[in-house]
Amino acid sequence: MGGRRIGSLTLSIALIAGAGVDVRADQILFWNQEIQTLEALTPAPTPMASGRDLSIMNVAIYDAVNAALGSPAKSFYPAGPVTPGSSAAAAADAAAYNFLVQRFAGQSAQITAAYNSQLALLPNNQATANGLALGQNQAAFAAGARANDGSSSPGHFTPGVGPGQWQPTPPLYLPYFTANWASVTPFTMTSPSEFLPPGPPALNSPAYAAAVAELHSIGAANSTTRTLDQTKAAEFWDADNGVPLTWNNIALQVAATRNNSLLHNALTFALLSTAQTDSFIATFNSKSFYAFWRPVTAINGTIDPNWVPLLAAPPFPSYTANHAAVPETGAMILDAMFGTDNADFSLTFDTDNSSAALLGNPTFGDITRDYTSFQEAAMETGMSRMWGGIHWPFDIQDGFTLGDKVASNALNEFHVPEPASILLLGSGLIGLAALRRRARNCRLR
Repeated sequence: MGGRRIGSLTLSIALIAGAGVDVRADQILFWNQEIQTLEALTPAPTPMASGRDLSIMNVAIYDAVNAALGSPAKSFYPAGPVTPGSSAAAAADAAAYNFLVQRFAGQSAQITAAYNSQLALLPNNQATANGLALGQNQAAFAAGARANDGSSSPGHFTPGVGPGQWQPTPPLYLPYFTANWASVTPFTMTSPSEFLPPGPPALNSPAYAAAVAELHSIGAANSTTRTLDQTKAAEFWDADNGVPLTWNNIALQVAATRNNSLLHNALTFALLSTAQTDSFIATFNSKSFYAFWRPVTAINGTIDPNWVPLLAAPPFPSYTANHAAVPETGAMILDAMFGTDNADFSLTFDTDNSSAALLGNPTFGDITRDYTSFQEAAMETGMSRMWGGIHWPFDIQDGFTLGDKVASNALNEFHVPEPASILLLGSGLIGLAALRRRARNCRLR
């Protein structure tokens, strides 16, 4: 797959072009491809921040398109009266442009050139002028609504002491500097704690003892129970520094093979980005609330002081897993919006960028993995954190459930029918053993 890198992400521009879709003619696909390029040139500081960028742009686009069409659907941030006869295409272009040129000011020439290329496709009439004004207003309204959402607040967290409490982890022993995301204002949830999970098992419980034994075996750098494919999958997904950008890329690949309306595409990308950002908020809220220790802290401190995981743990508490909740939310949103879980797509990451290298563990360079469903990718992403030795099994299972609840809530808010699989996963009726089986079906090349 050729294309531009986003950290270790390869954009599938060739795939989109190969699908027979003129991306320029669909404003939603065009601007979502453009923001991927911009995030590569001027990266957001965290995956959560890139999710916020995607959310604000896509909310502005969706609300502008919806308003131009007479508001047949619910809006995120209704901006008030709209001049009749506004072009929805022009509104989408202007909404995206006016957000992006503010967010990525250093790339204003590139953004303006892209905008002008889009304007050249529009008729020079009053409907276009009305749409451009509508999009500009909606972009300002969406950005203003998020101006004080807490995403730029300092993160303060004081680690606890004693068994079960999170502590900074080797090799860098960094502080929990993203703790502010535990209280960022959500897009679709009523509060960051709306879907707070039940918490990790007690340290004296059989469930916890089983988790320690499993992680000690399968998550070790020199594990003899982890397969080579699981090792590669763990490093593959660890190299994915932009989870929402990855799922935005997946949505671009699949949307290019469909013939959905402008409004449908706008809602698809708006729900995907906002719900995944909310999954981040929900998981960080859980992390801060429970402050549960990482496997490396527990295993080094209780049973094996020389144990080294395959991957280095990120600098925040373990429960629940972002890499389970956020992809699961994305999978459920795309299943609902495309009407099926079945979809063919590919992703490429450079495993030399994974944290395995930080620990001196072998890496494999560029790896491309092919998938045939959204759920397949989401399940593998979550399970990869256990294979890497940085998450407990209950982090992952409860993360999947949390991600489903966030997706279900967002879909219900916008009156989109839920996919059937959300009823099983979201209720916890599918256990971790079944999740393990689902995660075995990927193909590596």
